[in-house]
This record gives sequence, C-alpha cells and structure tokens, in this order.
Amino acid sequence: MASKDGKTEDENSKNAINSAEAKEINLSILTTIKDSQSQHGLRHDDYMRYRQYCCRRLRRIRKSVKFLHGKTHYKKKKLDVRHIENERVLSIPLLNAERAWSYAMELKKALQKEDESRKQHHLLRRLKRAVKSSNELLELSRAVGNARTQVEAEVYASWMEGNEHIERSRWLEALASHVRSKTLCDRLARCSDLQSEERCKEIVQQLNVSIRLSTYNVKRKLKSEEKVKALKARSANIEEKLITKFLELEKEHKERESKSTSTVIVWNNTKIPVTNKHIQKALQKAAELESSGEPDSKAAETEGKDPKILALNGILAAYTKAGSQCQVDLLANEGAKLRTVILDRKATYLRNLKMYINFKKLGHKVVRSQLQAESLVEELSKQELPTKKKAKKKLLPDAIEKAIVSSLDRILEHLYSYKEVADQIKDKSSLREAEAAYIGYRALRCYYKALGFEKTGDTKSAFTLYCLCEDIKTKADRSMKNHVSKESEAKGKDLSFSMDILEARLASTTKDLKSRKYRSHALTVASDSVLQPSKSSLSLDKKGKALLERLKTYNAKSELPIAEFPVQVAATPSKPLFLDIAYHFVKFPSLNKRIESEQKKGGILSSFGLW
Repeated sequence: MASKDGKTEDENSKNAINSAEAKEINLSILTTIKDSQSQHGLRHDDYMRYRQYCCRRLRRIRKSVKFLHGKTHYKKKKLDVRHIENERVLSIPLLNAERAWSYAMELKKALQKEDESRKQHHLLRRLKRAVKSSNELLELSRAVGNARTQVEAEVYASWMEGNEHIERSRWLEALASHVRSKTLCDRLARCSDLQSEERCKEIVQQLNVSIRLSTYNVKRKLKSEEKVKALKARSANIEEKLITKFLELEKEHKERESKSTSTVIVWNNTKIPVTNKHIQKALQKAAELESSGEPDSKAAETEGKDPKILALNGILAAYTKAGSQCQVDLLANEGAKLRTVILDRKATYLRNLKMYINFKKLGHKVVRSQLQAESLVEELSKQELPTKKKAKKKLLPDAIEKAIVSSLDRILEHLYSYKEVADQIKDKSSLREAEAAYIGYRALRCYYKALGFEKTGDTKSAFTLYCLCEDIKTKADRSMKNHVSKESEAKGKDLSFSMDILEARLASTTKDLKSRKYRSHALTVASDSVLQPSKSSLSLDKKGKALLERLKTYNAKSELPIAEFPVQVAATPSKPLFLDIAYHFVKFPSLNKRIESEQKKGGILSSFGLW
C-alpha cells in the first residue's frame, strides 16, 4: 500500500531501519533487570510483587510512547523496527519476558505446596511466552541496538531458553544454552565497567547452579564424562560476528578508562571505585611515599628522628585523611531518605574503601611500632656494654624495658585489629601471617617484661616469665614454619609489616633466654633459703602453756604464742537420726463431723422427687 506521501510501507520501514542504525540505541539489559529485581521483590523471593511491577511499568511505557492496543476495542499492535525510536520502546519485549518469567516462577513456588497438573501446564505456557519475547528482543536489538545491547540480548535469550528446557527436562539443550550464556557473560565482564561487571558476575553465579543440575542429569543419561565435556566445549564456541563485537567493546572500554577521572583500586580480588577527589589525592600521596620511602629532608633535620619513621608518619597522615573523608561520604549516603539501588551500591563501595584504608593503616602502624621497638632494643644493648665513661643522666633500671614492653603492646594491639580485618575479608594468607606474628611478639613481650623484673630484683616473677617465653617461642617457631610461606613473597604478595625483623629478634633472644632463666632460678632459690626462718622460732614450747590457757598469770619475757597452732582436731559424734516408724501403728480420731456437708441444690421438681 502507498502512504499519503506516495511511499510504500516497505520504503518507510527501510528508512526507519537506516535511521535507527545511525542512532544505535543503547539498552543495558542485564543492569536493568538485576536492579529492578533486587528493588521490587526478588530480594525476598516475592515473584508476585515483581510481576505486578512489570505490569505497571509496561503500561506506563506503552502510554508514554503511544503504543497501546486500541482505546475502546482491543486490537493487537505488533512491535516493529520502525516503531523503535529510543530505548524505552525497546524495553517493551524485555518487560514482557520478565513478566511472563516471574509469573512462571510464582506458579513453580505454588507447586511446591500443592501438586496440581494445571499449574504445571500454565507454568510451561508462561515460560514459552517468555522465550518468545526474549527472541523478539534479540531480533530487534540486532536491527537497532549497538554492539553491547546485541551481546546482552544474546545472553538473556539463551538464559531464558535454558530455563524452559530445564522445566521440560530437556537436559542436553538446557546445558548447551546455559553454557553458551555463561561464556558470553564472562567475556562481556572483561570489557565492562565496574557496575556492569558486577551484574555479569551475579548472572554467572546464578547460571552455575543450573549448569551443575543439568550436568548431573546429562551424565546420568549419557553415562560418560567425555561426551559431557565435548558438549560443553561445543556450546562454549562463540560465533565470528560476536567475536568482532567483543573486540569493538574492548576498544571502547580502553578509551573510556583512559578518559575517566575516577580511579579504581583492586584489593582482595575486588574492584573499588574512588570518585572523591580528596580521597584520590590522599591515596596518591600515600602511594608516592610508599614507593619512595623517604620523607622531606627539612623535616628529618629539624625533628632529628629516623627518616623511615617520619615517612611512615606521613603515610599514616595521608591514610587518616582519606579515611575521615570516606566516613563523611558514608554518613551522607546513609542519611539519605529515599534508598535506591545506586545508593546501596555506592554504600558498599564506601564500606570496602574504608576497610581497605583501615587495613593499610594498621599494617603501617605495625611497621612503625616495629622500628620504634628496634631502636629501644639497640639502646638497651648499648647500655649493657661496659663503658669507661659514665653517663651524666642515669635512667631507672627498668625504664627502657618498660618502653620496649609498651611498644610491643602497641604492636600486639595493631596485629589483633589487623587479624579482625583479614578475617572479615576472608584473606586466609594474611590471617595466618598475622597470627604467627602475634604469637612471636607475645614471646618477645614476655622476655623483656622478665628482663625488667630481673633488674628490679623480682627474680621469682622473672623466672616464671622466662619459662612462659620459652613455651610461647616454640609455638611461634612452629606457626612461622607452617603458615609463613615463601611462595607468597615470591609472587609479590603485599604484606604490610615485615616478618624478617621479628625472626631476627626472636633468633637473638634465644641465645640469652636459657642462661637468664637458669640465673633467675638460682637467684630465686638462694633468696628463698636466706629469707626462710628457722624451725626453732616457729616451734612451740611444749612445756609452757599458751596465753589463752594462762590468762590469770602474766609473764612479759615469755615467748609463747597466744594460742596453740595448728589447732588440734577432735572427733565429734554425729547427730542422732529420728525415724518416724510409729506413724503406721497409731489410730487417729475421725474428723468427719467437722467437715460441712454440701447442701443439695435443685429446682421445684427436685423437691417432689420427680427430678
């Protein structure tokens, strides 16, 4: 038919296709469905609520784009390429598929309670409708959408087909379609931004469950693992057209990354975006100081401290600034009245960033406390060496030991917090190394605490602590051999604190530990023999009487005690037991006369004896 302008409908459709190809509509399918599912009921497996949301959303879109099926009488209007002007029109078949799929899942949930054959047939019809709408979306996206929209439509269509095959128990077809969807999704995650990559990983986790189920049933059917592997390899092959689209997406992703202003931190196999400029500057400054390891020369000269400690102070100041700004952003996010998916996602990023900053900060605090403890130990070793000239200012005997113990206490406190963070992020290697270091520093603390007691003359406490130090040190050696792996250091693992300093210090303490333990033990035995009183002073004069027994007589020169000690114990007879045996042989008087008889209550007929 010819139109008013004299052009046929085929020419109009061709012009619409050409104009649509020039636009290349972009619809992020995976992000749209995952955000809407998590926000409208599927977080709590409420499929009815999600189906109702899809119905309302579909009605609003049809009304806004003026694509209704008649006003008074229903007349189905087929969606064609010429109707698609923007991504809202392209989302109509997507919402149709989601509505049908959610209805099918609602029926499946109802079938678990009541087994009805009609609901099973209805479920299959709804899934068939969802597959039809997903294929319609795929055709339209191939004609109108850009490369990314086409790939996401392929992923969605194959996933929906696999769901139908599972419900119909077609395990070979289900395994093939779900493996294809997974391979496409994995490849798509490599050339995506952080938000889309997370959505792809969520879909891959969802697909892994159905792939395991399909693999189990296929193995039972084929009875050979080689055939199953061959089927997976065949279904994982990607067509040449899709490979070219993936190459285009990778180029676009690299260009976008070069132009983007936000930085991304990769930590513990997770990506954390940093959009705040103040946090970016603080983290950049900390990274520069970590790489150089040298502070400002003027600050080192004026303060007269170790340059490494000054550099660590600068790094910690930068991380503290970044952490405070991250906390401000997190409080602002949590204070928002209306919660959305974007705000929740941003809150998770900020929590991960805060944990990352805290983790790095604790590691540098441990290193700073290590350096401070080492400087104090060197000062202690210098004082123990014999010198000709006496120092003008004399320190107390246990002053340096107390300072060393306080620095070791700080190390143990930081290591305990470090272990908690490593346990939260489930970093097993860092957790093991922190536990080994914690046990080692406990042994060092016992050693220097005992050294302080020995200098003050408390040899008994020193001996007990030396024995405890020896026990803890054996545990520390065992844990270091088992948990601290050299392979992780060879791979370039980022360990914040140094284990070499701890190992060297433990090796140096083993030389003096046994000699100091035996010396303190000998001094303890010698002091006990000197201070122990003679037996004659404690013995009682058997001839004389104690003061309590001779209160009438007084003798000032008497050395007898007030009372006899220890007190002589005398046996006392036990209390007699009275058994009530005569109870069964005694006749008690009757008490029936004292009990009031209940009056019989009745009606008029009862008085005549008729009732």
